[in-house]
Amino acid sequence: MTDEIKSSVSPFVVGVSGHRDLHPEALQHLRDAVATILNQLKGHLPDSELRMMAGMAAGADLLAVQTALELGFGVDAVLPMPLAQYAADFDPETFSLLETLLTHPRIRRRELRACESCEEADGPAGRARRDARYATLTQNLSHGCSLLIALWDGEASLLPGGTADTVLRFLGVRTDLNKDDDRLHFSVARPEHDLPERLVYWIPTARAKRGVVSLSGTPCFLAGLGDNKLQRLNRMSRRLERYLRLLDAYNREYRREGF
Repeated sequence: MTDEIKSSVSPFVVGVSGHRDLHPEALQHLRDAVATILNQLKGHLPDSELRMMAGMAAGADLLAVQTALELGFGVDAVLPMPLAQYAADFDPETFSLLETLLTHPRIRRRELRACESCEEADGPAGRARRDARYATLTQNLSHGCSLLIALWDGEASLLPGGTADTVLRFLGVRTDLNKDDDRLHFSVARPEHDLPERLVYWIPTARAKRGVVSLSGTPCFLAGLGDNKLQRLNRMSRRLERYLRLLDAYNREYRREGF
């Protein structure tokens, strides 16, 4: 198949969002969990391209990206601001890792439009501008991917563009009308319930600031039910399975016909 045909086939794009301060004792557990869901998805898509979209932040983003690359998947790196400005959010060692990853042949890099004075991170105005860039990244993830992997502690937060905000906005249960409501409601979906097409794959994540690490949280899918209301599902929904089957059939036929 030519590169032109390959680039025309519809990929399944998986976004990633997560905390920066991952507990060091949880890292291997998180890598394994990310690898598990990526391999599960690829098992449904033998004739389709699977790609990851990430903002390349320290912590969860880079962990997930490294895992995806090790498995042979491509990555769309969407930087929330120009790299020179982004450097302020990294320690030197992690920024060096980011720069190295951005040269990987399976990474496609894109920078969101520059904002003036983002470098003024110490002042309230500068911090607000910087938060706005992460909120824009959340919008790009919501529009650009079909499933979101969230390495999240499950706690509510009002931080614009933070992990909780990204999860809730991706599922459509947080909007600008209820963005100041920090309450979260979880329920369990019935196995036969045909959940909405938009889902988050939640990997419960221990954070360094908690001090004690627990790996007891089992990854699951999340669906939106209403304002800040989430439903847990322990397996992939029938609607998502059907979507993956149809997408793969389309891509298989596309290749067969050589369009």
